[in-house]
Amino acid sequence: MIRGEHIYLRALEPSDIDLLYTWENDTNLWVVSRGHKPISKYHLVQYLKQAHRDIQDIGQLRLMMVDNTHRQRIGLIDLFDYSAIDRRAGVGIVVHKEYRQQGVAKEGLNLIEQYATSYLNLHQLYCYIHEANTASKQLFSDAGFDLNGVRKDWIFSEGNYLDELLYQKIYE
Repeated sequence: MIRGEHIYLRALEPSDIDLLYTWENDTNLWVVSRGHKPISKYHLVQYLKQAHRDIQDIGQLRLMMVDNTHRQRIGLIDLFDYSAIDRRAGVGIVVHKEYRQQGVAKEGLNLIEQYATSYLNLHQLYCYIHEANTASKQLFSDAGFDLNGVRKDWIFSEGNYLDELLYQKIYE
C-alpha cells in the first residue's frame, strides 16, 4: 500500500470487480481510456487473476485510489507501457466523478511518481491527453509535466477529430 495524506493506493481486489466493470464500460471515459467496446466481467476477472504479476512481467501496474477517511474507492491510477531498459512508463488516471476537483488526482499522481522514481528507478513518466481535457492538462502541467508533442487529428470522438497531446516529466 502506498499511503498519502488523504488517499492511499492499493492493489486491485476481487471485490473491485463491479466498480471496474462500471468504469470500464462508461462510454464517457472511452475517449480518455481509448476503449472502443464494452468489456465483460469475465474478462475483468481474468485480468484480476493476472494483476498480481509484477510490472516487470506484464508492463502494467493498476492501483485503486482509496480515501483514507471513509475507505471509499475513488479512482484508478495506472502505469503502463513500462520499459525497464528505457526507464519510462506511461501514466493514466481516472477519478470517479463525485471526487473530481478535490485534489485526488494530484495526490494520486504525486504518490505514483514517488513510487515510480524510488522503487522502479524510472527516468521519466509520460501521458497522452486529448486537447479538450482541460482538467488533465492542468493537472499534469501543475505537476511539472511538459507539453512535448501534438498528434494532429489523432482521436475521432463524437464526429470530431481531436489532437492528442504528449506530456512528459523527466527526473534527474
